[in-house]
Amino acid sequence: HASQEAYTLATQQPAWTGGVSRFTHTPDGLTRIEVHSWQTSPRLLKSVLPHELTQLIVNQNLSAYELLPRAIHEGFAVLMEPAYRHEYFVNFLRLRMQSKEFIPLADLLQLKDYPRDPDFYYAEGFALVAYLAAKSGNAKCVSLIAEARKKSDFEERLLAAFGAKSLVELEKGWKEWLTKGE
Repeated sequence: HASQEAYTLATQQPAWTGGVSRFTHTPDGLTRIEVHSWQTSPRLLKSVLPHELTQLIVNQNLSAYELLPRAIHEGFAVLMEPAYRHEYFVNFLRLRMQSKEFIPLADLLQLKDYPRDPDFYYAEGFALVAYLAAKSGNAKCVSLIAEARKKSDFEERLLAAFGAKSLVELEKGWKEWLTKGE
């Protein structure tokens, strides 16, 4: 789109969004693939396009969007953005943790819509995926996408893949990892 105003008008997305990808799932994969942003977006090439293309790649490997929590979708997408965005989100979370503001992991995995503070949501989704990749490796982390086709319970798959007995245990390790800055 020629401008941010044209983008928000055409896509009906909130002004805070940098871009959006849209698609239709069919038994053969994704169809009607679209990526929207605006030409003068300062993050278009380094952040928005890698983010939205990752969304499409993740969804191409699912039979339905709902098989992964939205926070995990966003976490994988932010993981493909540049390091300065990762640092921003991790630092943002560390400050929020000091003030005791944190979306509990069980709630984060259940959210269907973006909360009032989308940066917080993106930060937690990214930090969770980054923690899981650091803890168990990229292949284990990506297995969450591959295993999603089985339509089994996501929480069970998450705990099994990362050797945790509960979401509380996984969240504790995640917060410790964030605090230590590994």
